[in-house]
Amino acid sequence: GVWGSEFLSVRNHLSQKMSDKEPNRLFNFWKSTYFGVMCIVVYIPFMIMENLLSELEMANGFDSLGFYLIGVLYLMQMISSVLAVSIRAKIGLKATFFVGGLNLVMVILCQMAPSKRALIDDLDQESAFVQFIMQKNVCITIVVIGAALSGFGEGMIFVAMGEYISLCATESTKGFYFGYWWALYMTSQIVGNYVGAKILLQ
Repeated sequence: GVWGSEFLSVRNHLSQKMSDKEPNRLFNFWKSTYFGVMCIVVYIPFMIMENLLSELEMANGFDSLGFYLIGVLYLMQMISSVLAVSIRAKIGLKATFFVGGLNLVMVILCQMAPSKRALIDDLDQESAFVQFIMQKNVCITIVVIGAALSGFGEGMIFVAMGEYISLCATESTKGFYFGYWWALYMTSQIVGNYVGAKILLQ
């Protein structure tokens, strides 16, 4: 009767309020923690390399090239940050992380050419291909391309990082989650700079 319909009405109202209730503050907290730790693991070697870049290029006989490479890296990161939203819309979040990560390591891999060049005593004893790769202008081209790709990848990753953290958080906890993730990410900066300084002092 009337009481039955009233009871159903109240129950439905409470059920609706329960379903509309936001998840608790620690909703997906473990995911954001895992993500932050992975950022530390990925970015520590990148930060070490970034610190050593100018010194490494000087040791390889390229004078101040390392400073220009850092400039190229951050220029491409700036450009990529603008384009990354469109790229993410085309290929998806996971693929953006994957492609960005592959590009990110290029600045490290491309140092193999100038480092190898510095270790070779007599280029004439090497194969024609190695002689070509070891030419100074070719080495410069390789490391500039590597820095550009790395910067572009870093821009993609940063945009994807922001989206992933926002997906982990709720509307009222986005500020906390972004702050928490940033604190974890800064660990890579601290460790990377510390290790880089230790290497330079040796």
